[in-house]
Amino acid sequence: MTTKDYLTNKIQDEIWFCYQCPMCKAVCTTHHYTRREEDAPEPRVHLVELIRRGFLDWDESSAEIILNCNLCGLCREWCASKQDISAIMTTARADVVNQGLAPDSVVRVDESLNKLKNIYGKPLNERFHDISPASSSVNDVEVIYFIGCLSAYDRQEIPEAMIKILQAAGVNYTVLKGEEWCCGLPAYQLGLRDRAKEMSEHNSKFINGTGVKTIIASCPGCAKALDLEYPKWGTKLNMEVLHHTVFIKKLLDEGRLKLKKPIRKKLTYHDPCHLGRNMEIYNAPREVLKRVCEMNILEMFATREKALCCGSGGGYKLTNPEKANKMGSRVTDEAAFVKADILVSACPLCKESFSKDAAEKGLELKDIAELIVDSL
Repeated sequence: MTTKDYLTNKIQDEIWFCYQCPMCKAVCTTHHYTRREEDAPEPRVHLVELIRRGFLDWDESSAEIILNCNLCGLCREWCASKQDISAIMTTARADVVNQGLAPDSVVRVDESLNKLKNIYGKPLNERFHDISPASSSVNDVEVIYFIGCLSAYDRQEIPEAMIKILQAAGVNYTVLKGEEWCCGLPAYQLGLRDRAKEMSEHNSKFINGTGVKTIIASCPGCAKALDLEYPKWGTKLNMEVLHHTVFIKKLLDEGRLKLKKPIRKKLTYHDPCHLGRNMEIYNAPREVLKRVCEMNILEMFATREKALCCGSGGGYKLTNPEKANKMGSRVTDEAAFVKADILVSACPLCKESFSKDAAEKGLELKDIAELIVDSL
């Protein structure tokens, strides 16, 4: 489906709201950093509408504008009509790819997924190979742990912590290792829809073949893809999909996980875009933290559905890595302002984005799974 078809069939009437209202500019993650007018939501949608109506054609410049979006959904939360600009942008990106105008950064991601099945161009056999499944037979497995590309290669402290939690709770688990391909969401967000479908079909076929009833993921993007996006792409997992914060809460509720050493530091929690705005999981992480920390959880000003983006979403980290690393400073600023000792994340991509700036501000940065391990 082209940009023209999508806008004609679904939101042609609603598009006029964006023509008349620039209010979401003030909360746009990208525009707040670049201060370029074309990086605000309204001009982006205006550009897509001009292309839809035939006044303009896609070129390298317009393709760049469409890619300069984190797809974080903040604009939707502040929009009176709840206009889903992220959906418009992802469709426009697919049209850009179909027109053969994908920038080199997107082409590299596509080539990496085609050859190595991950977005970072790293060997498949070097995925987190140090993890040893608790059960060697899927007949005994309670859950599959879907590690995700970033945690498999660069943020291995998160799966390390999660494995310790599973073992402490006596959960029989397994990991897919080389059979775990990228979830496909980064490809879909960058307009590589055929590649996303390829990833989802492989994962669904292999995972469904295990007969396991539950799969958990530490990456909210992976959890969203496996649970909500795969059915839209023509496939489906025949099992329950849980983010690791929800599964940890379940283990605590059932008494399978015992916490012995409470954290005596001030915590603040950042809501990841996919986990919060897209999956509406706000309470589970906070309820887990309340059991970990003896002190009150400090809430930042922008939280829950209005939480700020880390700056790396929507494939932006892959196409504009230097800018993405700096966009998360608003979150670390807020964490420092409320005088938190630890900024808690529930997303490996968010943690990666905050890492340098948090260290410079004297903030400890931990995934919620790491805090649980500290309390065991």
